[in-house]
Amino acid sequence: MAINITIHPIKGLDGTAVRSATILPSGALQFDRQWAFVEADGRFVNGKNCPSIHGVRAAFDLDEMTVELNGTVLSLQKQTGDLVTWMSERLGQRVSLRSNEAGGFPDDTEATGPTVR
Repeated sequence: MAINITIHPIKGLDGTAVRSATILPSGALQFDRQWAFVEADGRFVNGKNCPSIHGVRAAFDLDEMTVELNGTVLSLQKQTGDLVTWMSERLGQRVSLRSNEAGGFPDDTEATGPTVR
């Protein structure tokens, strides 16, 4: 049986397959939902409350710590301001970018950790 591991470095965007994943002390997988775009009212940007996010395609290179958004490559560490500007322009609203290296921004805050299917 093959085991596939997919993480979503930016909450609400495409996932990326990884060969292995480090389990953090919080129980989360390293880099899974480590970053999240947030609307002015504090809600996470996702397809439920911001349908235009579905038009954003993301491809991650975690060795280089970059994300390619619809053809534009940006550093997840050095270009956070550019990431915010890019996403704000695409969504037509000002968003901010948060990061949580310790446990990410899971959907279920009571049962954190990976979902196994």
